[in-house]
Amino acid sequence: MSFRKTMLIITIITITVFLLSLATSYAWYSYSKGATDWDSITSDVDLNVIYAQSKIIKTTTSVPIKDEEKEKYADKNIFTVSSPKELYDHQIFLTISLINIKIDDDLKTKDFKYELLQDGQVIASGTGQDLTDKVKILVDKIEINPVKSYTFALRIWLSETGENQNNLMNKSFQAQIQVDSVAKK
Repeated sequence: MSFRKTMLIITIITITVFLLSLATSYAWYSYSKGATDWDSITSDVDLNVIYAQSKIIKTTTSVPIKDEEKEKYADKNIFTVSSPKELYDHQIFLTISLINIKIDDDLKTKDFKYELLQDGQVIASGTGQDLTDKVKILVDKIEINPVKSYTFALRIWLSETGENQNNLMNKSFQAQIQVDSVAKK
């Protein structure tokens, strides 16, 4: 009996040590995968995002515009991004996306163009060929100075090619501009 009890106790201790080491390993793995340097993840609710028109940019194409005339005639939506004082001591990174994209199939062409400008400088551009998904990230993780205010403009237009573009007339495009941010202390 004594030998059986000893073997039972050794077996129970071995199983317990094995299970504890397994649990510890899993806990460390879970902790290391979830660890991050970021203090907080915020959304456009935390930043001051002011849209001159609205979050929605939309158009129904009519007359094609020469690329040189886009500043004057392209549809655009202007918005300003600034940080509240609580984030002045943080690093802030922005991601600007188009979501809920609704685009006529005919506009999924190189002739339908868009540009995103930051304080008058083009930081992203593309064509209707890029707008095939429901979400399009225009810029990802651009760093901004939390003390400054930034003005962005998204413009869209049908580019004049000199060819017949009647099939692109009276087509619609609509998307919502989304500004997400990550703040790091």
